[in-house]
Amino acid sequence: MSLGAALHLVLHVLCPVLIAWLFFRKRFLWAFSWLSAAWLIDIDHLLATPIYAPARCSIGFHPLHTLPAVVFYAALVLVKPLRLLGLGLLIHITLDGIDCLRMSCADQRPTLLTASSLPDLVDASSSWGRFST
Repeated sequence: MSLGAALHLVLHVLCPVLIAWLFFRKRFLWAFSWLSAAWLIDIDHLLATPIYAPARCSIGFHPLHTLPAVVFYAALVLVKPLRLLGLGLLIHITLDGIDCLRMSCADQRPTLLTASSLPDLVDASSSWGRFST
């Protein structure tokens, strides 16, 4: 498991812990339980093959990670008895979205400049190569 994937999983636990501790300290376990129940939306991973793919973005791929589902989760925040579950679901989706951004940035990171890559960068017709204006 990559460091990014491990950090993603840790954040799925740490964010509900912090929110429950900061805002619901007297009812910490109750709040943490409702916020953590958001992990149940990951049951839709069972519909995918493979079930777990570390380089796959969940947003838009799994049925419970789509825009209509997110609109429903936002609506849950408006219903007082379901507010914490809705908040937990939105936090879950946000963390999954951040993970998708992390993966897309990792795919587009610049390659390491090495001596063997220099000929590709330099155009023989210019002393500045590709960097000339």
